[in-house]
Amino acid sequence: MTEEPVSYPSSNKQLCVKALCLLDPDYFLGNILGYQVEPHHRAIHEHITRTKKTLDLAPRGFGKSTIGDIGYCLWKIAQNRNVRILIVSNTQGQAEAFLREIKAHLEGNTRLIELFGRFSSDKWTESELSVAGRTITSKEATLTALGASGSVITKHFDVIIADDIVDFENARTELQRKKLSEWYRTALLPTLEPHGELHVIGTRYHPNDLYQELIDSLQYSAQVERAIRDNQSLWPAKFSIEGLLQKKAELGSIIFDLQYQNNITLAKQGRIFRYEWMQFYDVPPQGIKIYQGCDLAISEKETADYFVLMTIGADLNGNIYVLDIYRERLSFKAQQEIVRLKAQQWQPVAIGIEINQYQKALAQELIRTTSLPIKELQTVKDKVARAQRRSALFENKKVYLRRDMTTLVDELCLFPDAAHDDLFDAFDFAVTVNERANIPSQVPNFTSISYGAGGGLGVY
Repeated sequence: MTEEPVSYPSSNKQLCVKALCLLDPDYFLGNILGYQVEPHHRAIHEHITRTKKTLDLAPRGFGKSTIGDIGYCLWKIAQNRNVRILIVSNTQGQAEAFLREIKAHLEGNTRLIELFGRFSSDKWTESELSVAGRTITSKEATLTALGASGSVITKHFDVIIADDIVDFENARTELQRKKLSEWYRTALLPTLEPHGELHVIGTRYHPNDLYQELIDSLQYSAQVERAIRDNQSLWPAKFSIEGLLQKKAELGSIIFDLQYQNNITLAKQGRIFRYEWMQFYDVPPQGIKIYQGCDLAISEKETADYFVLMTIGADLNGNIYVLDIYRERLSFKAQQEIVRLKAQQWQPVAIGIEINQYQKALAQELIRTTSLPIKELQTVKDKVARAQRRSALFENKKVYLRRDMTTLVDELCLFPDAAHDDLFDAFDFAVTVNERANIPSQVPNFTSISYGAGGGLGVY
């Protein structure tokens, strides 16, 4: 980052400006670093400059890292070159990205350098930098970047900035949440000096994520910002209220409330799909593209999950029509045969099959022995996270069901507490291959679709 040189005609004026920067972080952020400081940004930096142990939750994309991480670190370095700061983020790469922006200011911001002198030295790496002019000998650099769960043994810091250490991956299962919590308490916290500052900045991902644990501990001064409050945008110059409402429509209420409102109420309710979102069709439209999702079953036992093959149609407006469901407990060989028969009946563009466990063998056998358009799917999120994403389709009235698909409606409305969730999985796989389809395909133009005997609802 390079700024035009600023001339300070007298040493007295320069001293006054320097003093103002050190006393007023708002002035420093806006006039020296060149950041646009909005009221919600001011609330963040006032919070962390006045309190040693803070939690600031803010919407995605609203500048919380720029102000509460990058700007604050530069302000602390300008005050004291001997400071030892640790920046922690969800990954090592993200933490180093924050470090690079700080480095750009220290090397190229002429306003900053003219006021406070040279900072650059030869002790700068991707993960650490020590500024020139330090008067202490320390194994800790001025700034250290670390990914969550990284090793920080034997190091100690005056300031720790934990910026977006929670993400979809480390919040999605109880085990992952527990691992992050244990690392935070047993590895990260002991590195903070007794006099030190700890500032946690982030966005909600789960009702029981690490941020909830910090709130419940009552050990942190917590501040929560919401993208929309009283039907007004928190940052209208960048995010109009209309744009935010469109984003809510795209993401669905659950994810929007987590990511933009930092509100866990809907996510805690457990009912991801609502009955009032269900809508039905009598006759599907013509010319829709056909996709199938297949949830394989490992056993024929009555207590096991079902084998499910779901067929959907997608129109040019992004509407999804659930055309057919086959659901039964079958042998491995019989499952292969049903996939072949249903593909012959519907001529799908793609068939999505999960390959996380034993399913890979069946998928590869079908690929080896047929010319079916099998697409192997590696699911990386737990079902609740996947369901929250798919709920946006239902909430936005983009999914249409056959009126006799009562079992599917029941399973969705009871999710995640239904006895089985294989229908949801098959739906998710079918929609996934629809989303991933990027090559125009020749699809039959169905002039009529029959659901008579042998036509395909299967056994419920």
